[in-house]
Amino acid sequence: MRRKMVEADTVEAVIGLGPNLFYNSPMEAMILVGNTNKPAERKGKVLFVNGKDDVIDNKGQAYLTQTHVDKLYQAYKDFVDIPHYAKVATTEEIMAFDGNMNINFYVKRDNSDDEVSFVDALQNWEESSKALNLSMQKLFEELSY
Repeated sequence: MRRKMVEADTVEAVIGLGPNLFYNSPMEAMILVGNTNKPAERKGKVLFVNGKDDVIDNKGQAYLTQTHVDKLYQAYKDFVDIPHYAKVATTEEIMAFDGNMNINFYVKRDNSDDEVSFVDALQNWEESSKALNLSMQKLFEELSY
């Protein structure tokens, strides 16, 4: 069904929201915006918005503030790429994923805090290898007694 919807160009936007927005449902919510009469500039395209971080969780009950709603609506209205938040994908890009409309395929997370340079990674690996070798030597010494 999802492939048919993408092929027919009836999906305008997929907006992901966080979990616990609905009573007794821990699943993440999603808004699928369908439109059989898309404006010319949106034909053959689908907007993906990752609004999972816009949800506030308060003791297991989540909600959106008006600021979050406005931010989601503005992203939908603007229909442009916003790094780590929104991505306009073509029908061809979506079909390359067999019509899968999982937002994580299109909107990439910001991992800049997790990035490590190659030199640092190599140095960490070498230090860890030395520490492992020392601990293995100690283990073998203990076992040989």
